[in-house]
Amino acid sequence: METIILVTVFSTLGVVALVTAIVVAFVKLSKKVDVNRLEKDVDNIWKHSEQVENSIYDEINNRFENLERVVGDINNELNRKIDSRCDRLHTEITNNKQLLKG
Repeated sequence: METIILVTVFSTLGVVALVTAIVVAFVKLSKKVDVNRLEKDVDNIWKHSEQVENSIYDEINNRFENLERVVGDINNELNRKIDSRCDRLHTEITNNKQLLKG
């Protein structure tokens, strides 16, 4: 009988000690973690990541526009060269036909 009472008392003391330790740990932890500061830091990180994303997007757009401009210029230059060569070829063919007829 005495053993059962001792086991019950020690079990109750162990549970009380465990609950007390958990409460003390949470109190110390809550003092170390400032929720408002944590939220502000997360917001700042989020805003910074959005700024970085926007700057990367703008840089990609600028480079793409420059690439389109360069490709367009090269395409126009190639078309001018092809037109010029086709005109010369047409002139030579026309002249050769006249020489062959004449």
